[in-house]
Amino acid sequence: MSLRDFKNQLSVLKYRVDNNKMRSYMRKELGSEKLVEREIQIVQSMLDNHYKRYGTITEEDNIVFLKTGNYSELIKGVEQPLAYLQQEINRYRKGFSSDTTFWFNVDKDWNNLPALLMDLNEIESFNLQCYLSELEIWKSELCSTPIPKKVLVTMNSKYDEAALKKVYDYLRDTKYWADNNIGSRDFIRIFKTSSIDGLSKKLRIREIEGSKAFVRALVDVLVGAFDAKIVNSCFCYENGGALNIGIHNRPSKKVSEELRKLLSDI
Repeated sequence: MSLRDFKNQLSVLKYRVDNNKMRSYMRKELGSEKLVEREIQIVQSMLDNHYKRYGTITEEDNIVFLKTGNYSELIKGVEQPLAYLQQEINRYRKGFSSDTTFWFNVDKDWNNLPALLMDLNEIESFNLQCYLSELEIWKSELCSTPIPKKVLVTMNSKYDEAALKKVYDYLRDTKYWADNNIGSRDFIRIFKTSSIDGLSKKLRIREIEGSKAFVRALVDVLVGAFDAKIVNSCFCYENGGALNIGIHNRPSKKVSEELRKLLSDI
């Protein structure tokens, strides 16, 4: 259902619409503050027009009332007698029956045309008013939501793709290399990127003794810097479990020497 149809539905329904349904539509259709502001203007205009539907109580009406004591004849501009308003408001009793306080006041206003007119406007615009309130809340949430920043990382190796391909082939022959691992292109992508945004695959390491020291040595040699948060975003154990490597995990001296020797000829 489009937002236009949704608003029109809210304005004619004879029952209370769940606020959760309103929130669902807003979050689906109104993803920016600008769109919400536009929606608020439209709904407010609908409410303003709705309040004029049966006419308005004018100063002339007030003078007639003071002279005759009778407010039940006409509303200036639209001829709607009290009996008509009573008939219209009765159509909402079932759909809004839970609002006992409101209906108590309606019964007190039953023979008072201006008061009953306000009651009718209130019940007919109830869903739109709720929607307007939810829009204001949603707007404030959008305003307070920080814009996510691109995560820049240091996993940008100084070595070119040919060197990284050579390292990839070396890793595949080590005991730490897990089965069903990433291909060489994904390996290069991990070490030749300035952001982890968009990386969907991780390099899988066997969960054995020395695995963290192995990863630490690999990153130190290829990158020249170590950030635990970034490394844990790019590596995992063979079953997908978190590596949870930290700065306290020291690099393997043996692996570091082997990698430097491998890259020294490049």
